[in-house]
Parts: sequence; structure tokens; C-alpha cells
Amino acid sequence: MTALYGLPFDGAREAREYLIRRQAQLAELNQQLLALQQEFHASFGYSLPFRPIRLADKSYTPLRWRVGTTRRRFELDDAVGQAYLAALSADARRQVLALEFKRIHLNQAWAVCNYECLRLERLLQQFVSWRGMMRQLPRTSTETA
Repeated sequence: MTALYGLPFDGAREAREYLIRRQAQLAELNQQLLALQQEFHASFGYSLPFRPIRLADKSYTPLRWRVGTTRRRFELDDAVGQAYLAALSADARRQVLALEFKRIHLNQAWAVCNYECLRLERLLQQFVSWRGMMRQLPRTSTETA
């Protein structure tokens, strides 16, 4: 495959195939995010005042920490998160931080993959538009011969 401008595809067909692969990867990442939430709930249930919550907004951070009653967002490295961690036993803190490590990586992988899918969908729309504009051009004398 020829990589035009460093892209892993060189035309609409290859871009569509690449998009399909990336969408499959995004679906797998969604399952992994869900599994991470389930792992947290299996470990802690509702015993902690916070939990990882899946957000359906357009941000590129799908899994965030939320306080159960207020649904206030926080990060484990900010003052609120540090206070919650300090209140945990060393074992519980170790478990939460292990989950945080996974959450950080999954959020990054999901964000990159999701952004790429959105851009590929836009690219395919642009290819369709370009193809239509090309078809509207009058044929040159060498094309009609």
C-alpha cells in the first residue's frame, strides 16, 4: 500500500476499511471501559464515596471519577481526590491507584481512536464531495478521444 502524506491509506476504499477497523477497536475499548467500571464495583461495591462514571458527553475523557451523591467530578491527583485517597487503607488505595492507571490509559486510547474515527468519517464525506465536483467538470479533448 502506498501511504500518501504518511497516512495508512491512499484513497476512499482504503480509508473506509481503515475506519471500519478503528470503529471495531473503539467498540473493544468501550468494552474495556465497562469492564474497568465492573472491576471497581466488584472490588468496592458502593463502600466508597466515589466511583468511575462513564460520561456520554463529547469530551475525550469517557471515564471520570465522580462523587456519588453530588456527581461532582474530580481527579485523583487534585485536592479532592487526594483527600479521598488519604481516607482509604493502604490496600484500598493501592487497588484504586491500579484502576486509575488503567483508566488513564484507556481514556487516552479511546480519545485517540474516537477522534480518528470522527476525522475519517469527515474525510470520507470530503472524498464523496470531491468526486462529485470532479464529475461535474467538462471532459478534456484527450478524455473524449
